[in-house]
Amino acid sequence: MELKDRGILPRYMKSWLIEKYGEDGLSKITKVLTPDAREMLLNSVPHEWYSSALIEEVYSVIQREFSADDPDVLISLGYFVGERSVKGFLSFLFRLASLETGLRRIKPLWEKFHKGGIASGELIERNGKQIRGLFKVEGARPGECSCKVINGILKYMIAATGATQVNVEKKTCIYKDDSFCSWEFQCVKE
Repeated sequence: MELKDRGILPRYMKSWLIEKYGEDGLSKITKVLTPDAREMLLNSVPHEWYSSALIEEVYSVIQREFSADDPDVLISLGYFVGERSVKGFLSFLFRLASLETGLRRIKPLWEKFHKGGIASGELIERNGKQIRGLFKVEGARPGECSCKVINGILKYMIAATGATQVNVEKKTCIYKDDSFCSWEFQCVKE
């Protein structure tokens, strides 16, 4: 099954590009995209589903065009996407949620934004305020650039629970012959 992403994601990408790089930055990206990817980025319908290949194309062009000045450009985009995804009352609920509760809700949250693949999270270790956990995506090939965006989304989501000193590191990758993609995170939670 081909992975598909909800149309709100290209909307967030477009907003981020304009906020960070202005209309010129958006134009720089759109003029090198294929017609389908350009149409998706400029005119996405939030509740429609788009091929992850189109999403990955946009990420790839953003990486190519802006990473020389900002090597973590896709992580920054992911943080923005996470922040925009958790707004209003939902951000209040995230602040109240324990990290464990958040990890249990990973699967339905993934399904809200993606068709295909299974996401899961688990707590690996708790040592006082120090927490270590794992997030993984199985049965999907979102794209190598998507993995960097997911890193940023995870950073935001973990921080949104009130955790500090959040660090997220890619552990396994289907693009490096592992059977699934995973990210280990460490943080401090009072």
